[in-house]
Amino acid sequence: MKNFLVLSLFLTLVSACSNRKASLETGGPDLSLFDNCLIDHSPTIQRISPEEGPYSVGTEITWEVRLPSACTDQFEISVDSSAFTTMQRTHQFTKTFGTVGNKMVTVVVRSKREYSIGRSQATITANIAIGVAPPPVTCAVYTGLPGNPVEVIQRAGLGLFLSASGDVKEFDVNGTKYPSPTQPQTHHIDTPTAGSFSVSVKATTMSNQVIDCTPTPFNYVVVSLGVPQCYLAMNKVDVFAGTELTYSVLVTGDVVGVKQVVGNGVTRAFTANPHVWKATPAVGNYTASAFVKSDYGDITCAPAAGINYRVRAIPPAQCVSLTSTKSVFSPGEAIPLTLTYTGTATAVSLNGASVVPIVASPIAKTINAPIAVGEHEIAASVTGTSAPQACAPFQYEVVRDCQRIFVSSEYGVGTNHGREHFTNRCQAMAAAANLGGTWRAVMSNVSSDARDYAAIVGPVCNMNGQTVAMNKDDFWDGSLAAPLNYDQNRAQVPSSRSTVNTGSNASGRYPGSSACSSCSGGPCKRSGYPTCNCYDWSNASDSGTGIITGDPSRTDGQAFWSWLTSGCGGGYRWYCMETSF
Repeated sequence: MKNFLVLSLFLTLVSACSNRKASLETGGPDLSLFDNCLIDHSPTIQRISPEEGPYSVGTEITWEVRLPSACTDQFEISVDSSAFTTMQRTHQFTKTFGTVGNKMVTVVVRSKREYSIGRSQATITANIAIGVAPPPVTCAVYTGLPGNPVEVIQRAGLGLFLSASGDVKEFDVNGTKYPSPTQPQTHHIDTPTAGSFSVSVKATTMSNQVIDCTPTPFNYVVVSLGVPQCYLAMNKVDVFAGTELTYSVLVTGDVVGVKQVVGNGVTRAFTANPHVWKATPAVGNYTASAFVKSDYGDITCAPAAGINYRVRAIPPAQCVSLTSTKSVFSPGEAIPLTLTYTGTATAVSLNGASVVPIVASPIAKTINAPIAVGEHEIAASVTGTSAPQACAPFQYEVVRDCQRIFVSSEYGVGTNHGREHFTNRCQAMAAAANLGGTWRAVMSNVSSDARDYAAIVGPVCNMNGQTVAMNKDDFWDGSLAAPLNYDQNRAQVPSSRSTVNTGSNASGRYPGSSACSSCSGGPCKRSGYPTCNCYDWSNASDSGTGIITGDPSRTDGQAFWSWLTSGCGGGYRWYCMETSF
């Protein structure tokens, strides 16, 4: 009979050099160098006539050999060591046997193409019994789970594996027939309800013999998940209007049996556990409740009395105070502010600027004091459900304990306008930077020295807030406590454009024409010039004179007297000193 057909496949490689068979084991040839279809896919052999046994001596039996569909090479075939002949996609041959017993047919399929390392080849054998009755077909049922009866969870299902010792047409499971093209066959049994159950399985062979696969009843027990229970929860129970609330229903037990959730009167499909929905209720007092619709009926969620919650109106925001740790600050000093309010604020402003993010009262914020000395105030307001509510302004004073000096941000100004022109530009730059005060250029001419023209009456600070000298004599003694290289906007002056016009020596005095003509008395670097300040800052084009310049990054005398320029057209920066301190 057909169930006696046994197929075996042996893959070999025929060497082109010696015709010896080489086993495809570790150390064999590299199969990637030729068509390895017969290695990846085996040919099949099937008995086609007569399909059923038993077979007698002398019966002509027809087999069919079929190539794998993936094989595209050309092949040839040999049956029982016969000469190789070309085969198509399929090849049929007949055999008769003259004696009783178990017989074997050997078929070799190989590639017609011979590669440099050999050919790919497959060997197939088919066994058949001649004049011998086939053994009876047996079948079995198993699950892989321990025990009899087997325990399974409600709704989880039970998987059965059905197998037979020979070919069968179909299996019958509890009266339902299922074709059996392959074995073992997997069969799923639903377990929707709890209880004790049994399975009856029968198999029908190719000769229509019916075999009982479960002579001993196969029993299983479905363990109940339990009647569903549900629980309602909320994230908040006391909120202001506009707050989004989250409601959730958690189900335990037979969750699959739950179909819908009815929360606060709205029916929703039960699609996730826990089931969550959100809402933004209006002002009022509420009771949240929920129940689920299930295979067991309607089930009320705990707490049975529901969850009480309230939504309150947003109270108007009122400013309580705007304070700081002190009331006197230096120019540019950070002012720590604390704004206290009641109610719920949707907007807060300080001096007209919005405060972001808005946090609960009190709000801490820092702003910088202005540069200008004098009395100032900071205004604040809070906004809630009504119009902005103003706070009492915070009043403070800005005081300064030193004269300020800066390097002009301007450069390239011609030297043919006189020293007063540079002083006027100092005043304009200070005003644009909101510095306040009176300012003069730190430059010497023949009639007055820089140390007297830009008078110093107290300590001197650079625009970075550093003290550079304690008084006039300390400022002009050739040694500064900190560099002067900051402009009126507190920006550090780049070294590439840092040269400043001074027309002065290290002590702040005009050195005299002889000093520039002979280079005696200072590091003027050049000689033969009739003046050191382009004729009192009145000539911008004479190449026969020069200007004494300083380096603001230095803290020695060269901050004022470091170089004598060649000509008057350089257009450098200059120092500006506050004189109204």
